Amino acid sequence: MKAAQPDPARRALRSLRLLPPRVPLPNMAVRAVGVAEVVIATAALAGGGALWWLVAACYAAFVVVAVGLWRRGDVESCGCFGAVESEPGLVHVVVTAVGLALALAAALGGARGPLAAALDDAGEGPLLLASAGLATVLVVLVLAELPKLNTAVREVRGAGR
Repeated sequence: MKAAQPDPARRALRSLRLLPPRVPLPNMAVRAVGVAEVVIATAALAGGGALWWLVAACYAAFVVVAVGLWRRGDVESCGCFGAVESEPGLVHVVVTAVGLALALAAALGGARGPLAAALDDAGEGPLLLASAGLATVLVVLVLAELPKLNTAVREVRGAGR
């Protein structure tokens, strides 16, 4: 999603002031990062093993960015999901840190890629893939929709005073 709609991620990264103001951060660079994320994740899901270390490195970077955006407190969206707003907050940091922990556990354990397991095992493989898909949807919902729900609840509580 970031590759298709890179501008929110570009703005979020720009807000961290990692680059001097005069150094451009083109949408094409953000698109390349989004594509790289997909390639690394797909490779780890297919092959597993040492590729989980690359996933862990990506998640470590995500945690640093999520913490930086959360500490700023004035960023509307992290840009993780393209144009879908995902307010960086504590939930975002925790979910990203859990992703890092899972990637590290897979790397340390030398886990096989679930795609390879699905092809080898007709019994558990499809269930594993379905579980991974469901987990992905839940993460997107938690990061993109939970902050909106929290804002709505605060507004309703404030209106009742």
